[in-house]
Amino acid sequence: MKDHRRPAAGRLSRALALAAALGAPSASAQQAPGSATAAELATARSLGVEGVKLADAGNCGEAVTRLDRAERLHHAPTTLGRLGECHVQLGQIVLGTEMLQRVVREPLAANAPQAFVLAKARAQKVLEQALPKIAKLKISVKAPPEARPQVSIDNEPISSALLEVDRPTDPGTHHVEASAVGFKPASATVTLREGGSESVTITLEPDPNAPRPDAPPVGPTPERPGVTSGSGPGVPPQGAVEAPKATPTTRLVAYGLLGIGAAGVITGSVLGALTLSKASDLEAQCPNKQCYTPEAQDELQSATRLGTWSTVAFGVGGAGLVGGVVLLFTSSSSSSTSSGSPGPAIRPRVGLGSVGLEGSF
Repeated sequence: MKDHRRPAAGRLSRALALAAALGAPSASAQQAPGSATAAELATARSLGVEGVKLADAGNCGEAVTRLDRAERLHHAPTTLGRLGECHVQLGQIVLGTEMLQRVVREPLAANAPQAFVLAKARAQKVLEQALPKIAKLKISVKAPPEARPQVSIDNEPISSALLEVDRPTDPGTHHVEASAVGFKPASATVTLREGGSESVTITLEPDPNAPRPDAPPVGPTPERPGVTSGSGPGVPPQGAVEAPKATPTTRLVAYGLLGIGAAGVITGSVLGALTLSKASDLEAQCPNKQCYTPEAQDELQSATRLGTWSTVAFGVGGAGLVGGVVLLFTSSSSSSTSSGSPGPAIRPRVGLGSVGLEGSF
C-alpha cells in the first residue's frame, strides 16, 4: 500500500523551513538592523509563504502580488528569487532577470540559513536559462533637433537616452509611439522573438494645423476701458508720441529753477553795480587800466573779480529762469494737448551774452 502522507509531510517541512528563512536576516538586512518592525516582519513571512505556495502550484499571476508585498516589507533572497522567477514565467524577462541577478550577486553571511543558499543557487540556474531569451530593440526617431520627441513603448514613456541603442526588451509584440509639439504623432508595431534583435524608425512630420507659439493673436485687439477702437478723441494718431503728463514734482522742480534763476539775476545785478562803482572810482587812478600805486592795483583786481562773479551769477540765473519756464510751460502744454486744446510752443534761446525764450502762445 502506497503511503500518501510522505509528500504532504515534505511540503510541510519545506513550508516550515521557508518560514524560518523568511524570518532570518540576510546580509543586507544585517547592515540595517531594525529596518522592519515585528508586525512588518510577521506579515512579510506570511505573504512570502503564501506567494511561494502559489508559485509552486503554477499560479504566478497571484503569487507575484504577495511576493512583491513581502519583499517590500522585508527583503529575503527566498522571496526575491521566487518573485523574479515568476516574472520570467509571465514573460517579463527583463524585470525578472534583474531581480535574479540581485539575488545571485548578494553576499550571504557565513551563518546564513540553508534556504538562502538554495535560493541563490536556484536563482543562478533560472537566470542562466532566462538571459538568452531577452530580445533587443533599437528605436530611431527622425525629427529636427529642436523637436524633442517623447517616445513610449506599450504606453510606458522611455528616456531619450534609450534611443539609437539596443534596448533589452521582452519578446513579443510591442507598440512604439513618438510625438512632439508641432508634429503629427506617429507609431509603429514590432514583434520580437526570443533572443532576437529588431530596429524600428519613426518619422515625425510637421503638423500644419498645430498652433505656432510665435504667431500673433487672430482677431481684433481687445479694447481697454475708456479707449475706443478707430479714430476719435480717445485714441492718439498713429505714430504720435504721448506727451508726459504734468505732475506735482515736475511743477515743484520748475518753481525751484525759477527761484534759483531769480536769485542769480539779483546777485549778478548787485555785483554788477558794485563793479561799475569801483570802475568809476578807478578811472582817475588807473587810466587805461594802468595803476601807479599798489592800493589802486588791488582795487582794480577786486573790481575785476566782482565783474567775473557778476557774469557767472547772471549766467546761472538766466539758465535757471530758462529751465524753469521751459519745464513749467512744457508740462502745461502737455496737459492742454491731452485735453484736446493746443498748447504754447516754447523754445529756449541762448545767445552770446543773452538768454531768453521764443515761441508761439
